[in-house]
Amino acid sequence: MSTHKAIIAAAGSGKTTHIVRQALDNPDARILITTYTIENTEEIKSKFRELNGYIPSNITILPWYSFVLQHLIRPYQKVLYTKRITYLHLTNRQSASFTKETDFQKHYLLDEETIYSDKAAKMAVKINQKSNGAVIKRLGLIFSHIFIGLPDKGTVMALPAQICQRCPVGNAIFRCQFPGTLAC
Repeated sequence: MSTHKAIIAAAGSGKTTHIVRQALDNPDARILITTYTIENTEEIKSKFRELNGYIPSNITILPWYSFVLQHLIRPYQKVLYTKRITYLHLTNRQSASFTKETDFQKHYLLDEETIYSDKAAKMAVKINQKSNGAVIKRLGLIFSHIFIGLPDKGTVMALPAQICQRCPVGNAIFRCQFPGTLAC
């Protein structure tokens, strides 16, 4: 697992089994697996139990927004916003569409503690930029490999966390939203 790659395949083709086996084949790696839905997260956990009997301690499995809040926003959020962002408001359309980005609280937050889901990754990028890449550096210290399951695309991205540190803008992880967009 030394290079980044995209696995594009139809539902039921074995993507989950493939990433679980790759993770199990690397017991010394610190692995994060994140996917868009809680249901997919549970499917991955179930596959680990089926193939291995348990989820090894070197593997972290999180839903996407839990990952974004826990690892990308909260650790350094004070560079942009001093109150703790505790909640995420799921939205299926553009939030705060008539607010300017310069009006931080109205643009990103529903209330003092709740970020709009469609603004979470954007805020994480801003936090990373304002903290001089501290978010991505921290991520690279915690995880050696990251698997990102993408919504409705039949795709799983696998990349070493270090690639994010080499990206000139320091936010490669946020460009992994669609196949072919990971570019440093």
